[in-house]
Amino acid sequence: MVEVIPTGTTVKLARSMSKLEKGFKTGIFGGSAIPVKAKVLGELVQVGRVVRQVMPCLGTDGELVATDAADVNLGDQVVVQAASARQKGKQTNRRAVGTEVARIAKLDLGDGALVLDAIESRAKVTRLKSGKLKRSASAKVGAITAGGGDAQSLEELDGLEIPGLLKIETGLRKKIKDGIRMIGLRITLLDGTGAVIDLATSKMTIADR
Repeated sequence: MVEVIPTGTTVKLARSMSKLEKGFKTGIFGGSAIPVKAKVLGELVQVGRVVRQVMPCLGTDGELVATDAADVNLGDQVVVQAASARQKGKQTNRRAVGTEVARIAKLDLGDGALVLDAIESRAKVTRLKSGKLKRSASAKVGAITAGGGDAQSLEELDGLEIPGLLKIETGLRKKIKDGIRMIGLRITLLDGTGAVIDLATSKMTIADR
């Protein structure tokens, strides 16, 4: 375990896991919902007690699986409140459908310089028995305020930079093999640490069995 003092992050190294599954009908599920993750010193790390929910290979048998985490403080510059992840996956002999959702109740940047409520990303994939794949992903923010009260739109937020503090990118959608990924909000810290923080990341894949 390595602690990065400037950002208060902890890096866990050398973790592995394996598992055998059977019972696939239409596809093999994959994906995850991660409310907060950060890249520090060139490595992708988990920050604090942040949720990382991974989709089982067989899905969840149609059940909604939820995981929640406590608040996360990234060096007093970025404060995340009530991070959560939701996932659901089901397959029949005709189709497989999977959804991943990552949410953050509130994000405070620069001690109130910019406050965002209800950040969410969603990724959904459907694979038909014929092999056809359908992908969709979305990102949204419920409310955005700057400097204690000035309203902002999601479009205005994209590309926003607070000199010496951070810059922001929104709605980073990427088509990946057998699925799709959506990053709701990306923050790059400009304080010299080189940290990149991704908020509300949802990824969903369904491979042909």
